[in-house]
Amino acid sequence: MSNYVPRIETSASDIDAINSQVGIDWYQLYKSQVDETSEVDIKYMNIYLWQICNSTYKSMTTFQRYTQGYRDKIKMSIVDQRESETGQEIAQTNFDTLTEQAKTMDALYRKYEAMHTAVKKLYLELYKEDFTKRKLPQKSKGQMRTLKDMTPSELASIEQAVDSMLK
Repeated sequence: MSNYVPRIETSASDIDAINSQVGIDWYQLYKSQVDETSEVDIKYMNIYLWQICNSTYKSMTTFQRYTQGYRDKIKMSIVDQRESETGQEIAQTNFDTLTEQAKTMDALYRKYEAMHTAVKKLYLELYKEDFTKRKLPQKSKGQMRTLKDMTPSELASIEQAVDSMLK
């Protein structure tokens, strides 16, 4: 994996906006999407909530790595580049940019951490299991007959059974 951290346009107001989302009640937001009066909805929201758990976790780890990358660049900037040959103003601008990038990535990390913590708690409450323990159904490795493998009389029998069920 590359250590490249994508540079984004950011500012103090962007960072403040992201930080304000950390305080959202993510638990209630996710919970409001589940119709707890419907066993079917609860059962199949499992897939959606599990995906959010995984996605927010992966986002957290990505933003954590990005934050660390910018922290490392800031350290090197302090050591190597504070006395810039191209002028102190450019060195300061570069340093400020790195600082804003690090703060943005850290704010994004904390936002996704809040989201992840909330959806993980809801998943545990609804399904009584850690989302990391969920197993995906695997494709069967056995041989299965399909409609194309059946004889015309078998197909007719199936068609008749389906017709009688739906009348």
